[in-house]
Amino acid sequence: MSKRSLISIFVILLVTAITVGAVFYLKAFRTPQAVEAADQHAGHETTDRVVVYWYDSMNPDYKSDKPGNAPDGMKLVPMYQDEIETVCTRSAT
Repeated sequence: MSKRSLISIFVILLVTAITVGAVFYLKAFRTPQAVEAADQHAGHETTDRVVVYWYDSMNPDYKSDKPGNAPDGMKLVPMYQDEIETVCTRSAT
């Protein structure tokens, strides 16, 4: 084999190893709790907001008292106390 083909094989193996390592890393550290914590940190939400219930954004009639997934597979999103007050205020006007 020529030197050029050996270098090409090495580069391909290196890129493959980095890709496989990145996939395993993301699967290991992207737990639902870590994703939610990162989302809260990115949104700069404070922890003093009170979650009243969790609901399916595609089917708002489905509600749960804990986070998880709805029957249709969608991730449940929190409904906060201050959001309920805002919705009630808007609908009253």
